Amino acid sequence: MVNSRRLTAGLLLVAVLLSLTPPGPAGAAGERFSDLAGHWAEEEVEAWLEAGLCQGYPDDTFRPERAISRAEACALINRALGIPAPAGEATPAPDVPLGAWYEAEIAAALAAGYLSPAADGTVSPTAITTRGELARLVALALGLPLPADDAALDQFADRDQVEGDFAASLATLVARNHLRGLPDGTLRPGAPVTRAEAVALLARAMGWLIRQPGTYDSSSAGVGPGGPAGGVTIAAPAVTLGDLLVVQGDLYITAGVGAGPVRLENLRVAGEIVVAAPAQVTLADVRAGRVVVTAAGATLTATGGAFVAETVLDAGAALVERDLTDAGFVAVDGRGIDGGRASLSGDYERVSLSGGPAELHMAAGRVGSVLVAPAAAGSTVKVATEASLDAIDLHAAAIVGGPGPVDRVAVFADGVTVEEDPAQLAVKPGVAAVVSGRSVGGEVAATATYSFDEGPGGWAGEFCDLPIDYEPDDYQPVAAHRQLPDEIGPGSGMFMASMDASDDVFMYIKRELGPAEGLQPNTTYTVWIELDLGTNAPAGAAGIGGAPGES
Repeated sequence: MVNSRRLTAGLLLVAVLLSLTPPGPAGAAGERFSDLAGHWAEEEVEAWLEAGLCQGYPDDTFRPERAISRAEACALINRALGIPAPAGEATPAPDVPLGAWYEAEIAAALAAGYLSPAADGTVSPTAITTRGELARLVALALGLPLPADDAALDQFADRDQVEGDFAASLATLVARNHLRGLPDGTLRPGAPVTRAEAVALLARAMGWLIRQPGTYDSSSAGVGPGGPAGGVTIAAPAVTLGDLLVVQGDLYITAGVGAGPVRLENLRVAGEIVVAAPAQVTLADVRAGRVVVTAAGATLTATGGAFVAETVLDAGAALVERDLTDAGFVAVDGRGIDGGRASLSGDYERVSLSGGPAELHMAAGRVGSVLVAPAAAGSTVKVATEASLDAIDLHAAAIVGGPGPVDRVAVFADGVTVEEDPAQLAVKPGVAAVVSGRSVGGEVAATATYSFDEGPGGWAGEFCDLPIDYEPDDYQPVAAHRQLPDEIGPGSGMFMASMDASDDVFMYIKRELGPAEGLQPNTTYTVWIELDLGTNAPAGAAGIGGAPGES
């Protein structure tokens, strides 16, 4: 008597092995595989076939509409990104048989962290992969930062069918134009992924895929003048990329790089640079709006004419500025260090800790301002002898220490310890801090309260940093007392707006204060201002200085 379960499993294994059979002779995909000619994904599949990243069947078919398993999806990702299997003979999960063709692929995916086992340790390697599942695997494998919300999915008719576990991954792929909806306006996150869909998604997400060490520029690998139309993925160490290259999309430095070196030189990146490996990355004469570090242990060095408007640390990292002729790393947001350590050497305008606790170590150079947000409670800020800090605002319990000088400390929350006396200290009324071993509290000298519901109250809006001969029609500056928009609520406020054609417009409101408010001449005061700001800039939008709405 034949065991039907064993026979079924055997047939499945044969089918999977057939899918891994080497492709036929070189030629167009439509010529080699009769079922690819004219297929919507023919171009992407052909490129991956020629690169040896996917394969067809011995009967000269590719079977683009066949659904793929979780193991096959992991094999595609591992092969593209050069993710190796860890050493060891033990099966990576209880439902992965020893000697199965996918044993090493599952082990590599688990070790890389983009595949997670179920509560019982199983991974269901032969289960069919859904579109939502594949999005999560790809987003995690590339180390993509996940958005704060999934508003990018609102455009799809079946938005309500997106499961919570996959929403963030789907949203980041949609926002980056890696994942597109179907012609009927749906996303179908629970639908099986076909071989063609999987290759097309991976090809779009990874763009120009660099898998071997070497030097690459706009003439490499058939890339046209100026650079690739989409993004670039670096999946090998000892890569130099640049020479007047312009990357129109994102640039990903992935797990395949490991701790090896990557040099970006004379390069412009229109999208984000995402560092998802503990790599040694040099940015020489590189201009980018945003760099996001998602893997702990990376070191980023800015040199020459490097300019990065915003650097986001979703993991601990070291930032170094050396021999700069431009601004280097302008603003740093340690939003996801969470127990890790960020080390800074150089001259930085703004640093914030918005998720934590975190350790911020200023090894050398100067930092203009540090903000410790409420979510970073328990953080530590250390200023080394060779470093200095102009100002730090503490909105959460934290420790500020080290032998380096700190000019101004402002304390907004209880539980703050400042180990050495700063040049200037301000403690919010009702809050106590420990400064150089003594308890210090804030006192109120005068309070002034204004409600714009009763009119402008003497406040006026003005603009500066405009060109001397600017045309008002070009900048459209507006400063007026207006009703609040419905999204904010009833009442009035000061409305400020301007076109930022010079990339430097500064808008502000002012009002003279004096004896009527209890202030005396020739006296130094610490001023606390509390106000609500509203903006119509959407969340997650792109901007050279970071997302405008969040900024």
